[in-house]
Amino acid sequence: MTIATNVPLLSENEETRSNDRIQYYAFLAVSLCILGFTLILNIFPTASFRLFFGDISPLLVIPIVILLGFGSLFLLHSKGWFTIYNRENLKELPRLSIFAVLLLSGAIFIDFTFPFPVDINLPFPKSILFYPIMGYVVDILFHVVPLTLLLIPLVALTKNVSRERIIFACILIVSLIEPIYQYMFDSSIGQPLWIDLFDGFRLFSFSFIQLYIFKRYDFVSMYSFRIVYYMLWHILWGSIRLLILF
Repeated sequence: MTIATNVPLLSENEETRSNDRIQYYAFLAVSLCILGFTLILNIFPTASFRLFFGDISPLLVIPIVILLGFGSLFLLHSKGWFTIYNRENLKELPRLSIFAVLLLSGAIFIDFTFPFPVDINLPFPKSILFYPIMGYVVDILFHVVPLTLLLIPLVALTKNVSRERIIFACILIVSLIEPIYQYMFDSSIGQPLWIDLFDGFRLFSFSFIQLYIFKRYDFVSMYSFRIVYYMLWHILWGSIRLLILF
């Protein structure tokens, strides 16, 4: 005997809309946290923002970055190319963190061979707030926005090319942005060429892994991977290196 039920089943469109709302709410939650961290550091200011933003207030920069991030992620997600957030994907973060440790090992190797400047890292406790902010800014401006600007026209212009191939090509190109930026503003003097090449490849690998995570999983997973790396490099090793290298 079949028991009737009055519980309505969600249509496919309703489930999609519900999933979309969750994803945008997740981005909003992350963005509000970053804005909150910025407000706190504005009360207890740090000169580190000036290195990246110049004389522009972070209270102006961060809202603009949030809007750029939302617009770009909306386009990428609405076309079905990328996901913003999937709760299940965060279970993969411990496994993915192995790559963060490997990348950290490369940075520590360079630090031992030809030490980075003593003041490369912001001291604790401001670092706990500062690096999540900068990680968010970098992932939006160096990854999400350029990827959107490349993908939208390329997909429109290359009708006969596989979309996956276009996305992979764009990921390779966008992976170059962060190492090029780092090289342009590198203040190291007398650093051997092989270290520049090694560190450039390490940074390229870092960006490529992040963008692969973005494609394979979602934006929140990509950002979380950077936060894990920043916690290891800028905060944990940032404290240890002062004791053993200087």
